[in-house]
Amino acid sequence: AFCQSSIVLILYKRKNLHKYYLCGRIVKETIIEGVTMKHEEMNQRTKALLIGEFRALMMEKPMNKITVRELVEKCGVNRKTFYYHFEDIIDMLRKMLKQDTEAIFSCGDLISEHDMIIDLALDYIEQNRSILNNILSCTGRSELHSFLNANVYKLIYTLVCEVEQKHRLSVENEYKQFIADFCTY
Repeated sequence: AFCQSSIVLILYKRKNLHKYYLCGRIVKETIIEGVTMKHEEMNQRTKALLIGEFRALMMEKPMNKITVRELVEKCGVNRKTFYYHFEDIIDMLRKMLKQDTEAIFSCGDLISEHDMIIDLALDYIEQNRSILNNILSCTGRSELHSFLNANVYKLIYTLVCEVEQKHRLSVENEYKQFIADFCTY
């Protein structure tokens, strides 16, 4: 089922085609080939199920009140399955946010389609406001800052490098780092 407030992995009848949706839009299609397709498909389904249920629980109660036991019971998987994919709830949160961020930034060219990407980011924030507030109140600013610093920095640095290449510039690495640092904060 499709949930407006999350990234949803849809597995179509053509078993090797995955479509990723964010805020009702297809942001990525992946064709998986090879012998490990069934294992990969099962891993993706399980991760999507766990993260989807985690999102749903965060709509109902504070994140620090969600337990691994409760999550695996709702998903119908065992604890080992959870720990195969995630170290703990915070690791799952980080991976969920990283997945969401990458989906937003990878849905178009950061240079020529930046307006669409900004619209997607704002839609995501609006549609996930209660989850983001939940994360902020339970983990504090330091965890959110840590995530932004680690992941958004890389995306902005990549964008700076792409602009440099597009305009055939030669920018010192320290200056590119400064720009990425500045934009991250």
